[in-house]
This record gives sequence, C-alpha cells and structure tokens, in this order.
Amino acid sequence: MVNFQQIAEDCLAGKLSGTFVLRCNRTLHSQYLIKMVGCICPYYMDGYYYSYDGNCYNRHLRKQNNDIIDFIQDTQKQIKIDIPEGKVPIMVQSESGVVITWKEHELTYAELLNEFRNNINCIHTSFVNSASQAFYKKVEVIRKLTNIRNYFGGDKPTNSWIITIDSALKPFATKSLKPYKETCFIYFDTQEHAEQAIKMLGDELKYLFEPW
Repeated sequence: MVNFQQIAEDCLAGKLSGTFVLRCNRTLHSQYLIKMVGCICPYYMDGYYYSYDGNCYNRHLRKQNNDIIDFIQDTQKQIKIDIPEGKVPIMVQSESGVVITWKEHELTYAELLNEFRNNINCIHTSFVNSASQAFYKKVEVIRKLTNIRNYFGGDKPTNSWIITIDSALKPFATKSLKPYKETCFIYFDTQEHAEQAIKMLGDELKYLFEPW
C-alpha cells in the first residue's frame, strides 16, 4: 500500500484515525494498530505483523489475503440536536463520549437590557428619558440622605430614627420600632439629626417616597 508507513505513524501519534482495508476485504480500525520495536515488520494488528509497505509478514514474500491495500479516514460525524425551548445544553466529555444534559436558561442582565432598552420604562445611563429622570432624582435623594446620616453617624436598627411620611405626604422623623434593619430606611442616631436631614433636603425628599 502506498504511504502506509506515514499513515501508520500518524495513526499511532493520534493525528489520524480510520479503517485499514485488507486484500480479503476485511477491515481493521487503526485503534488496534501497535508499533513493535526491533522487528522486521514493525506494525502489529489483529494477530498479524505488517511491513513498512503494509504487507502481512510471510517468509515467501507472497501476496496474502491479510495485506493492507487501502485506508479509509474517519470523518467527523455531525449530529443535529434540537434544543428544547428555554433550555441550554451542558456538555461533558466522558470515556464513552460526550454526555449532554439540559438545564433551564437563566436570563442574564445583558440579555434583559438588550430586549428592554427601547422600552420607555428602561433606565439608561447614556441618555435621559422620563423613567431615567425619575430614577436619578430618587437616587440623588438617597445619596444626599446617606451623606447626611454618615456625617452625623447612626445606621443602627435599634434606638434609631427614620424618615417617613404622614397621610398628607409630609416627611417626619419617627422612632424605629423593629429590632432589625430594613433596607428601605436610612437610620439616624437621634431625632434631631433626622429632622435636620428633612430641613436640609426640603422638597427633594418627595422623590424618595414616590411610587416606584
């Protein structure tokens, strides 16, 4: 067989794989090929020794039915798998092949923003729309209120004061009654400091209590 030695060495090196065709039309896969050191016929496969030309060893150098006459290279198989709706594939390589399992697709913020960016309620950083303007007014009030609290001290859930609104939507300071911290409140150490914050921010505080 032409180029048998090169093909055999590539198969042994893992660069190539395929099926050897014998003169008797039998086939042997290259995974069974073994290199024999110090032998006249250095390749061994399925009980037979082969020369550099792919000929099966025999004393009389006659053509034999087990001589290799051709090689058919393996082709990579392509398998089309339909992905179930709302699922993503998880592929793991195992000894027997590739194992595919399916898990629920988890929406990422990038995907959400890509779909939502043209919505009127989307809050942008690069330009201002009505939703963005209302959001940043609220954020700015929280920022200022936090700076005031940090200046005076506080931030303890017990024996602290918080700012809320009455039925007339007027802000006022009230005692914190719960023993744990709630994320919707900024805690002040005294009533005086909370009331000072109300005076400092004035009408801006209305943005803090607007529905969101």
